[in-house]
Formats: sequence, C-alpha cells, structure tokens
Amino acid sequence: MMTPMRDTVKIFIVGLLLAATTSLPAGFPPYVPQNPIRDVTGRKTGFFHVEKQADGRWWVIDPAGYGFVPIGVDQCRLEHHPGYKELMLAKHGTVEGWEAETIARLKDWGFTLFGGACSHRLFHRGIAHTIYPWVGEPYSFDGGEKAILKGTGHPGTAFPNVFDPGFEEHCRHCAKRVFAPQKNDPWLFGWFFDNELAWWGNQHEMVDCYGLVDAIAALPPEHSARKAHDDFFAAHRGEWPTAKIRREFMRLVAERYFGIITSAIREADPNHMVLGCRFAGVGEASVAPEVWESAGRHLDIVTFNNYPWADLERRRVLVSESSSQTVIDRYAEIYRLTGRPLMVAEWSFPALDRGMPCTWGAGMRVKTQAERVQACELVAKTFLSCPQVVGYDYFMWRDQPAVAASSMSKENCNYGLVDVDGNPYADLTAMFRRLHAEVGFWRRAAAPSENVVPDSCMPQSAAEYVRRRRAQGGKPRFSCSTGTGPIARIGGIGSLNVCIDSKVGEKRGYPLAKQVEEVRSEVGPEGLPSTVVVSTGCFGETTFECEVRLTPLHDGSFLAEFRRVKNRGPSSITFGTCFFFPAAAFPAESAYPLRQAPMVWNEPRRLAWRETEGVRELGCETWSAAWSPRSAFWIGKQGDVHPDAMFQCRHPVTLGAGEEWTPPQDGLFFIRVWWRGPNGRHQ
Repeated sequence: MMTPMRDTVKIFIVGLLLAATTSLPAGFPPYVPQNPIRDVTGRKTGFFHVEKQADGRWWVIDPAGYGFVPIGVDQCRLEHHPGYKELMLAKHGTVEGWEAETIARLKDWGFTLFGGACSHRLFHRGIAHTIYPWVGEPYSFDGGEKAILKGTGHPGTAFPNVFDPGFEEHCRHCAKRVFAPQKNDPWLFGWFFDNELAWWGNQHEMVDCYGLVDAIAALPPEHSARKAHDDFFAAHRGEWPTAKIRREFMRLVAERYFGIITSAIREADPNHMVLGCRFAGVGEASVAPEVWESAGRHLDIVTFNNYPWADLERRRVLVSESSSQTVIDRYAEIYRLTGRPLMVAEWSFPALDRGMPCTWGAGMRVKTQAERVQACELVAKTFLSCPQVVGYDYFMWRDQPAVAASSMSKENCNYGLVDVDGNPYADLTAMFRRLHAEVGFWRRAAAPSENVVPDSCMPQSAAEYVRRRRAQGGKPRFSCSTGTGPIARIGGIGSLNVCIDSKVGEKRGYPLAKQVEEVRSEVGPEGLPSTVVVSTGCFGETTFECEVRLTPLHDGSFLAEFRRVKNRGPSSITFGTCFFFPAAAFPAESAYPLRQAPMVWNEPRRLAWRETEGVRELGCETWSAAWSPRSAFWIGKQGDVHPDAMFQCRHPVTLGAGEEWTPPQDGLFFIRVWWRGPNGRHQ
C-alpha cells in the first residue's frame, strides 16, 4: 500500500504527464525565428539542434538555421501555488488575460524559452518550449523490484531499478504515449526526462558520488539490482581493484539508465533534442565522472541545476558556498568528461527584503534586491561566457509564499521574476531586458573581470565583529590546559577542537589536534583579554601545529580565531580546509539549523547541537572575511558526530618540513561559540 505522501507524488507526476500531452494542437504552427543570432548559422533542419562553431563555441541552431540562445524561465504557470490563479483571475478576468500579459512580459525581458514545468497553454505563441514528463523516477515510486531508492516526495529522493525487466517496456510505453505525438513540433526545444535523481545514494549529504552503488549493495539479495551488482563484482573480482569495480558498476547503471531512456525517446521522436535528467548540482560528490561520461554519450545537451555562490566583492562565481572552484573551471571539467554542450536548468538568488523567510530551498541568499540584481547579472554573464554553455533556465516565474502551500512546494523564497501578487521586480527584469537584448555579444564575451581585493582591505575582522556587536569582554566560561585533549572545555557542556584537511603524499585524512602544548594569555581584539592555545596533531609520520586564540564576550559566548598552521614533521603536508570542531558533551539526536535563512551573502552561518530531551545547546556562528565559511553539523551512519565549522582556502596550502602558514589578516578565520545550559539560560 502506498503512503499518503507517495499518493501525493504519484498524483503530481500524473498531472505533469497530462500537462505535457493534453490540449496541444494536432497540427503545429510554423516556426518564426525569435531573437535570432543572424551572424551564427547552421543546418536548417526544421528543428532545434546544436552545432560547434569554428571558434570552439557550441551554439543552438534554431529550425530556420540561425543561432539561438535558450534563455528560459521555470515553473511559469497559474497552478503552482493555490491562490495565485484566483488572484490573477480577479486581476485579468480570464486565464487568457493572464497568459497574454505573461507572454508579453517574457518577450519584453528577452526570455526565449519555457523551461521546466511551465503551462502548456503558453506554448506556440512566440516562445519555444521544453516538455518535462518524468520517465525514470516514477518507476520507483511503487517500491519493490521497481525501486533502487524509494520516492519520498521530492525530486532527488528516488532512483528507478534500471535492471528490472519491466523498465525498458515502461520507457517505450511512455515514449509512444508522450513523446511521439510531439515529434513534428518545430517549437519544441527538447525533452527533459527526470529531475535531480539521487545518484549519490541514500545519504542526506552528498558525501560520495558512488553512493548509489552502496544503496544497491544494501538491497535484499533476491532484488534484481542487487543480483546484477553481485554478479558484476563476482565477474571482476581479482581482475580489478574493488574501487575500480565500484566505478565501473556505476558506469553500467548510468549506461542502462541513459541508454534505455534515450533509445526509447529517439525511436518515438527522432527530431528533437534529448536534454537529460537535470543533475542536482555539479560538485564532485553529487555526480561520478563515469555518469558524466555516460550522459555525454547519449544526450544532445547535458543539463544540471546549479545554484552557485556569487562573490559580489571579488566578482567571482564559485560552484557552491563550500567550494573554492569557479563555475568556469568546473564546467570545463564536466565538458572534458561529456564532450557535449551544457545548459544550466535552474539557478537563482533570493533576497531577504521582501518578507519571505527564505529558509527552505537552494541558492545563496542576498540581503536586498539591489544585491540580487548584482548577483544575477554577474552569474548570467559568467554562464554565457562559457564556450560549452549554450544557455540557461532561470528559477522561477513567481515568488513562493512565506508559508509553504503544499508538501510538494516547501520552498518559501524570493525566487521570482514577479512577486506573489504578480508584480514584476522592476530592477531585476530591467537588467535581464538589457542583458538579453545583447545576448549574442555576451555569448562571445570573456567572463566578467574579477576585482582584486587585498586581504588587508577585508571589511570583516574579529575586531570589527566585536565592534559591530558592541561586545565587551566577559568572564571565561571555558577552560584550557596542557596535555592530551581538546583546546578548550566549555562549561561542562562540550568542547572545542581544531583539525585540518590533510594530505601527505597520496594519503588524505582529517586529523584532530589532540595534544595541547602551550596555553598563554594575550590581548585580543579591541583590547579584550584572550587565551592563546597551541596544539599538535599527527598524520602519518608528519606532525602539524595549530594556534588558536579564544576571546570571551560579555554574553558568555567566545570568539575562536584560527591563527596559524606549522608543519613540524619531515614530510610535506597539504591542506585546503581548516576546521573548528565544537562537540557536545550531551547526546544530541540531530544537528539543527537555527531559524535563519541559510547561505546569506556576507553573513555568518549559524548552527547548533540540541539535546534530544532537554534544553542544552551548543552552537556557533561561522565567519570568514575573505574565504568561504561553511558549517555542517551531521551524524554519521554509526552515530558518530561531525560538528564541522569549515573554512575553505582559496588555494591549497603546501608546507614543507618546518614551514609555517599564517592567514594574511589577523582574525581571518573565526567563529563565535555559544551554549545554553540545563537551566535554559545562556551559559
């Protein structure tokens, strides 16, 4: 029996399929070029396709043979949130009135494509469209032999059993019913066939891109996918190392998934582009290299959803908040694996000044609409400058309500081109109008130039943090002593330690500094009395030394600043991330985020441990003036806790024997640690 949640998901998917296949005309209107790039030409096939030009850039060629830049918008429909349709009917009188206004607006703003999950009623009216019927994921919702991962109500939480004998027939049936009737439509840009599948397996966090292999290995022995796994490992054991067998089995899964689905689609519709499954992100932990390679063998355009981190001060676009890699470099790596053009199928930047909580949903948040315009322009120009990226779909048409409308629509963010009442964001849409009017130029332009900001000019130091909070020194609520143990014990409620992401030779690990060598007093930020702790840790034959400064504040919290790292061993050591490690002394069932919007540009990240039965808490604010801070409190499969307050270096640091690294600015890495005791008061 299906759960109510799974019933909801099934109804939602059926609705998408019906939206893709009903009320479309039997005959299709002829294509009229829209915003063509006339100095880019290719084969005139009558349908959209891609060609690589002499300068190495990929372009979409429209049905008339001209260059075309797909600039799409996602979820443009009345039915996305209850109440919106009624509001628009009250404003326009008819659905047709809303449709006419919406199409006119999108054309004025330079959008050329209806992206994922848009109303079919808007099609064939001067803007190209994609159709988005899920094919693979719905096969998993009934569980049993049809599922590797079972659907739980949100994209990215299911994966179909591509080894099930019925999967192939399911794909052919879907293709005949949904894809074949549209094969002669010149306005159809191409087909998506899934969204954000869980290639990383069962993990909540994307910690291993081969997690799907582990999920299959955990299935019952009689399950067809488990049998395929066991047979594959048995056939190659002794021939390949286990790691290679794991990689190659992942390739087999990807080949069956992409091969079966795309073969069914191309048999039913040989005319239109196959756009793939909209991968969930581009990080190394989300999609294995073998999966990228398989996607490139089968797809016309490889699509992914990527909500990057826009460093507005330096004008750099990074893959994510926790990455120091630019999207330009990462997309080039993906292209080397796929050999096919790329398209960003979702991206956006919510702002906090419109009343939406922005606590649920992807993407870096900014504080104001002005910063939102700045971030969107920087990222759009960066995307367009990539020779492999043919275009993008912006997420989304309309803001999402402050209160989630349904279990399938939990986001409560300011994503929209228009607000919840349907009013355009004038500055944002004006920026897109200007940008898209010259989209051919920006497709050939270099990436936006970066600002060089010296570390000495960083706006946020530990001292300035103290000044802004008007914080004063307080009585230390922590204790430090030499000997084996953490750098500080926190009022009987937890401890604080440090570690670095270390690599010595080919060996990599995350060793803690477990031996406190020195404790001394010092004058800290704004003249406050502080404690300096020097501790050491071992990794293989190499010993490293870390120095941290602790400054108590009047509210019982304290600042912890990462001051330096020294290599005291004989071998070179490389690190890319520094960690503070605030561990609770009480049992915490789970980590939880404080009630704040996550990933806010130029704001600290706040997380805490909370006691399952009681009110004790241990939390931190993570700050970095120049580099990318991230907190991720999580519990492993064996119940092991991981309170990681991380600072990603812009470039890996390598220290030879005896060498020392000091952040270029005092207080560059710091956190504020706070806690709540058994009496419910801050300690």
